[in-house]
Amino acid sequence: MSEIIQAIGWAVAIIVCYYLVNLSLVLFPTWPRISKGLPPSPLANNLKNGRYSDAVQLALNAIDEARSRFVRIGIYDEEAFDLAVAPILKLLKSDPGRFLKALANHPDPSPRDWVYAMLSNVAADLLESGGYHIYRGLLSAVGMALLTIFEGCDDELIKSGHIDAEYAAEQKRILRKNIKEMG
Repeated sequence: MSEIIQAIGWAVAIIVCYYLVNLSLVLFPTWPRISKGLPPSPLANNLKNGRYSDAVQLALNAIDEARSRFVRIGIYDEEAFDLAVAPILKLLKSDPGRFLKALANHPDPSPRDWVYAMLSNVAADLLESGGYHIYRGLLSAVGMALLTIFEGCDDELIKSGHIDAEYAAEQKRILRKNIKEMG
């Protein structure tokens, strides 16, 4: 019986990740330039003109950077990172046009910020699925690694100015509340 429940949890987590990636391309969080009323950056103009096809490479470099940051000596770090990055890599490699289109629609596109925001969103969705809990409110080792990824990505987004500290604190509070209720 528990294998069936676990299989359902995995299926729900995969479906949620798939829809999250697709939805995030349309509803990406507000970029700092929009709220400050600044003109679009040169990268935004170049993306709209079909240039900067290396934006995908910049995103892949950001994934490598994130991997070196979050995959340390913990035996479950790599498993957690691979779970969080899988839908992002799939999108970048199978449909880079959608990624470039999503970046072109924002006045201050940053492939690095996009990668960190997506990693944060996917990690949060996986944690909220309940599939990475030992018991209600108690995360497994992979769950703890996913939580580290979520919090670390939000910290990076604060440093880059993509999100503010209050928004990140609220997201962390909501996730911790949901973790306590799931599992």
